[in-house]
Amino acid sequence: MNALPPADRAIDLAMASASESKNYIRSRWIQEINRRRVGHDSGVLYVTLCGAHGLDISALIDAGVIGLTENDSIAAADAGLVVAYEKNMPAVAAVKRKFPGLKVVESDIHEKLRVGALFASPSREDKQIFRAPVINLDYDGNVRIQDGKSPFVEAAVRLAEFHASDMKSWSLLITANASISWDEDGQKWAKSFLSQYLEEELVLSQKVQSDVRFLAEDCDLRQVDFDVQQYIVSIFLPLRLADDLVSRHWLVSPSSVFVYSGGGGAPMVSWILSIDHDPSAPANRLRLLKQLPQTLMACVEDLRESGGADGSDVAER
Repeated sequence: MNALPPADRAIDLAMASASESKNYIRSRWIQEINRRRVGHDSGVLYVTLCGAHGLDISALIDAGVIGLTENDSIAAADAGLVVAYEKNMPAVAAVKRKFPGLKVVESDIHEKLRVGALFASPSREDKQIFRAPVINLDYDGNVRIQDGKSPFVEAAVRLAEFHASDMKSWSLLITANASISWDEDGQKWAKSFLSQYLEEELVLSQKVQSDVRFLAEDCDLRQVDFDVQQYIVSIFLPLRLADDLVSRHWLVSPSSVFVYSGGGGAPMVSWILSIDHDPSAPANRLRLLKQLPQTLMACVEDLRESGGADGSDVAER
């Protein structure tokens, strides 16, 4: 466990400064949470990786989703609506000080999900938490591939397994660094996967004018322009997720895909995905997966020109 104080962690230094693009994305998260709040009677509404500063929690309070008492503690009636996961002990202390009454689980969410564990299962309480209508996996790391697997996708599939008990629709919010670091084997696997559902002529975006044949065997995706990497990842992750979930009777429907610049100009992508139960999904698998890339591109909002005061954003939560 990292024993450094929150101020010394790079991610928390970045999170201390709000950016125009991330504030906009956060406002869209609040809209999605309010949408899922309709008809939500009890239990956890929202699960987050909030970091030490908890800017999404602040946004929920500002929007009136969470009420406060006179001494600025979270109101008892709303104390069970939000659960935060944070593995860094000083960051846990910091967010608890900032939001008294917030339920904070001091753990890596992947450990709680038992991602990759063959014979272990989350506790009954964790399973109940993971059935929340909105789950926010706000990462700052890259989308990794190893042996055809991605930890981001495995976590989302695990969450879908828990939602299968009631088959209610839910929303998955994911943010990731879109710079590609896949090795030769990872790229070979990703290209083979994408080529099943993606035409080379797909227009990535009106703002991405590129003649890069990114599915070509001799194209090193690590060397292409960041804006191209950004759009490749914006398609790859939800398509890979849908590839797993369709066979489990879930539809993956993007409502928004945000591309923006993070700290140091890092290419970031943030998705708002609706996960809806559909018994007919397996029978329509190929059609659904072939339609998804164009649907994703139609949902893209390019925020890179509307970043912070210096023209770039910071990677904060």
